[in-house]
Amino acid sequence: MTEVCTEDFADLVTVDLFDSALDETGMGSAGALTQRRVAQRSVLDGCPESLLRIDEAHSYPDESEPVRALATGQPVLHHIAGTEMWAAWSLRSSRT
Repeated sequence: MTEVCTEDFADLVTVDLFDSALDETGMGSAGALTQRRVAQRSVLDGCPESLLRIDEAHSYPDESEPVRALATGQPVLHHIAGTEMWAAWSLRSSRT
């Protein structure tokens, strides 16, 4: 998925899964909203715009747009025009 999407669709693609989806018991290990980065690809060498490495766990702050999108099932779309730079959401990151 990351290879296909960075060819013509996006400059950066990340794939994060809930820990519960990766845990054989389905219970997760570090909380219901903990996610783990399982893949990423950038058009730039070394994926410099990503704050996380592969297999690193993270969770979003409770009132953040990603949590609202996950809770409601509604996507969040930001249009970035001209010379504006992408501002990444602040992550609470924990390594396991």
